[in-house]
Amino acid sequence: MSLMMSNALELSLLCLLVASVSACDDKSTVGCTKDAECKGNRVCSAGACVDAKPAETSPAEAVVSPAEEPKAAAADRKSAPATPAAADAKPTPPTEPAKSTQASCRVLLEHVTDVLRTTGSEATKAGLKSPEASIARCEAQTNDPVLVQCFMDATTEAAVDACNIAGFPGEVDGTATRRTEALEDNSGLTPPIFTLDGDYMSWDKDCGILYREAPPAGALFIACKDKVKIGPIVNAAKLDSVMAELSDQSRSRHDLVMGIIDNYPKGRLGVKVHVYDSDGTYRGIQER
Repeated sequence: MSLMMSNALELSLLCLLVASVSACDDKSTVGCTKDAECKGNRVCSAGACVDAKPAETSPAEAVVSPAEEPKAAAADRKSAPATPAAADAKPTPPTEPAKSTQASCRVLLEHVTDVLRTTGSEATKAGLKSPEASIARCEAQTNDPVLVQCFMDATTEAAVDACNIAGFPGEVDGTATRRTEALEDNSGLTPPIFTLDGDYMSWDKDCGILYREAPPAGALFIACKDKVKIGPIVNAAKLDSVMAELSDQSRSRHDLVMGIIDNYPKGRLGVKVHVYDSDGTYRGIQER
């Protein structure tokens, strides 16, 4: 049996097994020498009639319908060879959450206390208290991280003062939320005066000292009729200077008022006034 015949026989047996009509076209699959000997669109290749290869499709003609697009894309991904970078790529480990750089209230308050204890004026040192009492209030507040860092970087009393001043860059609300009188005994207040934002202590019917907070910064202000006039005041020396100036002004105003009253042509006016001696010491209320 020639090689050509054996090929034809093998093809005939295959046709019977798979019952494929297209594979079993009689003599068209048996040896050929040219395309004209093959039926239909078949061509002669290596002595056998075979189906002609389809013409290559240009990119413009290779249009995939929307329904077939996902399948086509998946097939392309499977058939595409892996690039070296993709083959060597390792899964990125999950990023750990950033750790907070904001100092705890205990660390912050202890640091500021140590700075003032070592570099502060005598008046500042005399007024220092243990930070323990302030830790709970500090933790209950929303502290500005920029100011926290400012205080943590401070190494002198002047630097601490600058951080407190930095907390009040613009106009400050002069509204008081807890009012007291300077000539009253305020020792029983809880918490003590000038520890709550908006604490106010008046020395006359119009003006007084106001405490405001911009956590963790805090400062005193001179406010009159709910309007801030002077401040921020952030240390004992500055407060003493401001109060001395105000006392001189108050004494002068008092002397002026008393002169007007004493020289009023009808005598006593029947008004009550606060009386101070020549040293500025308060002597009580007198009727004039």
